[in-house]
Amino acid sequence: MAKQPAKTTEKLKDNETLNGSNTFPDLIEIAPDLKLQLGEVVFVTQQESGLSVEQWNALPETERDVLLSKAISAMVLAAKDNPDLSTKDAPVASQMMIGEQVLIVSAPAGPRRRAGISFGPVPVELRGEDLGDDPVATVEALRADPYLKIDGRYEERPADETD
Repeated sequence: MAKQPAKTTEKLKDNETLNGSNTFPDLIEIAPDLKLQLGEVVFVTQQESGLSVEQWNALPETERDVLLSKAISAMVLAAKDNPDLSTKDAPVASQMMIGEQVLIVSAPAGPRRRAGISFGPVPVELRGEDLGDDPVATVEALRADPYLKIDGRYEERPADETD
């Protein structure tokens, strides 16, 4: 019998996403001390299926759910065979990620100062820690100024013990 080549892990391009599932929870318990994000399970399952990103995304949701269910069952069985497995032993890829909002504020018409922060035509990026003791009041003050332009985006960061 001919030896089969090892599977290569395809990396997602910046503009590619994998369709997941509306059936499974965001966090899947594999073992008492091991929980994986659904996105990671989707990525691993897609890689093991041998399907391209386009083929995976073209699957009906029910077919994706069957593949995901089988993969989760296999992961649970593997965890039972290795009771010492825990989240701390899991690879970095399974680390929880937090989506953190970033406000992008500018004053296109000229300098403005609101909530103790100066703005000008160059956009200023504000994260949670930049919004002071009362972030809700700070955001409300910024939104109340019709001369400020406020945009936003989300950045992912690894979760820590405080999250």
